[in-house]
Amino acid sequence: AIASFNQIHDFPNPGIYSHMNSEDMQVTLNEIKNERTDVIIFSLHWGDEYIHIPSLQQITLAKKLIDNGVNIIVGHHPHVVQPIERYKGGLIIYSLGNFLFGSNWSKKVRNGIAVRVGMNSNLAIDYKVIPVEMKKNFTIRVGGSEKWIRKTLKNSTERMNYMINKGEQYYESHYLTILKREKLLSR
Repeated sequence: AIASFNQIHDFPNPGIYSHMNSEDMQVTLNEIKNERTDVIIFSLHWGDEYIHIPSLQQITLAKKLIDNGVNIIVGHHPHVVQPIERYKGGLIIYSLGNFLFGSNWSKKVRNGIAVRVGMNSNLAIDYKVIPVEMKKNFTIRVGGSEKWIRKTLKNSTERMNYMINKGEQYYESHYLTILKREKLLSR
């Protein structure tokens, strides 16, 4: 089963997407679980644009969802690649980055990932990252910038884990500093 939720409300909702709030997500998850679904995937439109790590709220929510039975979380909206994390048998892909979008002003927004996910009969998850590069003429090259993507994923994952290990207060403070530097709080 796949359920999708949107946290980015920069346009009126004409009834085409589900708002991302705890109550609606839990109701949906309970309904899916009642259907005896083998695999549950949540697609989440969330996060701050151009930031290579998720917010503490995203991390907390993702882990809560996995704790409650979601197997795979696929995040998107930041337009940059963010960490992929295994958690209690689940898989959290915080942001796929860009596949095709109207911005090509920087390498970090011209690159994204596709993720091939497989599961065995015990629901053990295996995955493979497939780099995707949007060229300046907006054509797509699968497998492009593989070295850059792997380095970005490694660095952002190490940064996220370092900040988590320093504690929630440190994470929040450092994350706000990143937002200010990227001028996202003033938008």
